[in-house]
Amino acid sequence: MKRNFFVCLVIFIVALALALPAVAQEKKDKPKAEKIKNALIVKAAQPDASGKFSTIAIQTDKGTFPVLRNAIAKKMEPHVGARAELEAMPKEVDGKKVYEVWTFSRTIEGEKPRRLPSE
Repeated sequence: MKRNFFVCLVIFIVALALALPAVAQEKKDKPKAEKIKNALIVKAAQPDASGKFSTIAIQTDKGTFPVLRNAIAKKMEPHVGARAELEAMPKEVDGKKVYEVWTFSRTIEGEKPRRLPSE
């Protein structure tokens, strides 16, 4: 009886030791969202026939990148030419680096950031 228990315990420990690195690897492969400050919202250079990309792009100090079409991108369309702070997920589509924008906040030029009364 004791021998069967120890055999089962050893098999469980070996299986756990083999499974843990695979679980840890899955978590590490996920890309993280980037916070992009002082990005300029511009019109896309060329219209997309497939419908994957929005009519806008974001211009940063690293270059100009297309934006995937979603509800946030549609809300950004009237603000072409404005600066914004974005939270976006970088992705690869058709060999190009594109961004899927999750949040954006317009930054009005010349306006100082608000300070909270407690500061």
